[in-house]
Amino acid sequence: MKTIKTNPSADVIGMVLKSLTEIQLSYRKGVNNILMAAEVEVLGANATGRRLELTFRGSNGKTVGTRRVYREHFVKMADKFGVDIDD
Repeated sequence: MKTIKTNPSADVIGMVLKSLTEIQLSYRKGVNNILMAAEVEVLGANATGRRLELTFRGSNGKTVGTRRVYREHFVKMADKFGVDIDD
């Protein structure tokens, strides 16, 4: 009988990171991959849990963008919001 593997990112799906001011966030390596956002919400993850679907919102609540981001970059974003996520 096969055992079903759980998604390693299941604990962060639905998580919302909030700040009173907008924070500069890097969703990939490189200078051109930077957003200013006050809120980040995790919508879902791929089957391996390595890539997360994130929605970025500004301080006014409007969506700045939706991106697929590697979990490593999301952990760095969480550090900027003061949230510790175990890898």
